[in-house]
Amino acid sequence: MTTTYKPLIIDNGGYTIKIGFAGDTKPIAIYRNVITKRKNKIFIADQIDKLPNYSSLKLRQPIEKGYLVDCQTQATIWRHCFLQHGIKPKQHHLCLVQSAVGYPLALLNDLAHMVFDVFKFPSLTILSHAYASFTGWSSLRPNTSIAKTASCLIVDCGYSETRITPII
Repeated sequence: MTTTYKPLIIDNGGYTIKIGFAGDTKPIAIYRNVITKRKNKIFIADQIDKLPNYSSLKLRQPIEKGYLVDCQTQATIWRHCFLQHGIKPKQHHLCLVQSAVGYPLALLNDLAHMVFDVFKFPSLTILSHAYASFTGWSSLRPNTSIAKTASCLIVDCGYSETRITPII
């Protein structure tokens, strides 16, 4: 018996995470990509917004300058998001949208360990923001002149980085 997995798409940004499924027009959730601790209790993503005063909290973000540098923190945030929506990673292929260009090998190894060993996803595809933006935009406007050409300039202004990518 063949099992069909619906691809889970995670846009893993420096400020927010967008989670959705392939084929859907909107993400099922958007969370802040951050955790903090107060009085020995950990607050994750959307839980931080419910705190009455978080001006003195030290926030931990797993993404710095577009790179995933803290896989343990990222795993905690992902686990929280998956539990909130009943997502079982073993039942989905993972399509991760993030800065894929120039990613150091050591960080890719940490990412692979988190995806395959910690969460047990059966597969991983990493897409750059630029490529995902271009293909998404052009698929929504198939009759426009830019969709018929295969080139454009993507300017991606994120929380911790800005990238300009030509697609030729």
